[in-house]
Amino acid sequence: RVLWNAGYKTGLIGEWSADTSPAQQGYEDSSGWNVAPNEFPDWALLNGKRIALENNSQGQHQVSKDDFLISEFRSFLREARGSPNQFFLQIPISLFDDVAGRSWSALDYSAKIQRADRISARILEAIDEFGLENRTCLLFCVLAGPHPALSQLVGETQSTAGLSHSAEELREGNLRVPFLVRWPGQIPAGSVS
Repeated sequence: RVLWNAGYKTGLIGEWSADTSPAQQGYEDSSGWNVAPNEFPDWALLNGKRIALENNSQGQHQVSKDDFLISEFRSFLREARGSPNQFFLQIPISLFDDVAGRSWSALDYSAKIQRADRISARILEAIDEFGLENRTCLLFCVLAGPHPALSQLVGETQSTAGLSHSAEELREGNLRVPFLVRWPGQIPAGSVS
């Protein structure tokens, strides 16, 4: 809301909580879901209106939720590129919203992390393609540490470097999460703080 009031074009693409409204939070444009969608959703919310995703109707599986996200991202960039105003865009991605009640293998865990890598690569490619790399500060951050149901895998993969973590409590493994910044001309590539 603060950035919108300051004249930024604001957008939210992805998933948000069912009890919030992107428009009330200061997002001019929003697209995605207020519930966790399946891999090939047959609907999405565009600025509060539910629309059918025809390519996935009647059991068709043509457009994955990740493809939808990137398509919406590219549309947002196309519009923002021609604007003299700055923009703020948030793309929340839920990787582990289906953790509880199932067993997880190291392969499952790895596949989820690779999904985040693929989405991130497509975001970077689009920013560069639209010529926005030198005027875009890109932040990658994680909301919280891993869910307790993944404790064994976290231990095997050392993804929290041995720090304790919890979904319900504040622990060091929840605070020390990945936070990466790409800001050409402002932050040297490869630097660590």
